[in-house]
Amino acid sequence: MTDARVVRTRAALHRAATRLASERAVSAITVSDLAAEAGINRATFYKHYISPNEALAAPLREDLSLVRDRDPQEGTSLAAVIEALLTETLDHISRFTDVYTTAVEQPLDGVVSNVLSEHFTAVITRFAESRDGIPAAADTDPALTARFIGSGVAGAIEAWLRAGSSDRQSLLRVISTCLPGWAHEERTPIR
Repeated sequence: MTDARVVRTRAALHRAATRLASERAVSAITVSDLAAEAGINRATFYKHYISPNEALAAPLREDLSLVRDRDPQEGTSLAAVIEALLTETLDHISRFTDVYTTAVEQPLDGVVSNVLSEHFTAVITRFAESRDGIPAAADTDPALTARFIGSGVAGAIEAWLRAGSSDRQSLLRVISTCLPGWAHEERTPIR
């Protein structure tokens, strides 16, 4: 069972990280800034995280995990899973609009980019594991294939955000068109 103080401190750090990251680049946020904003000292910060990057990634990962942890439906294609996940991921981005807006203006910070890439890679990996692999990966490393596609989807989202678009359907069409043909084939889960 987690101590209530730990839960409160992490919640305060998550609020502080997302608020500060909505105003400035993560690389411009110090541990002192986060500690002051969260109402804790630096030593307490280091009991929870090693850097401002990690403190920002944590609440984003936590929110995305609620989307990611759902099981893909039987018989669906990877493209259908990505489409469903993308819709919910864009809802996540809407919840953290200011953080993502600031992050795409600072692409060298990389925290948001890495979180999105990890998110989609994890879903693709789980999809492949639940369906006895990725067809195109028979002669390749499935982890590389999953990372390639996951990073591509994340990169498309970043470009879409950077362009200031709000047309979700156009983003879905672009990603669907760029996925390999086998991703559109229905795959039955292994039993």
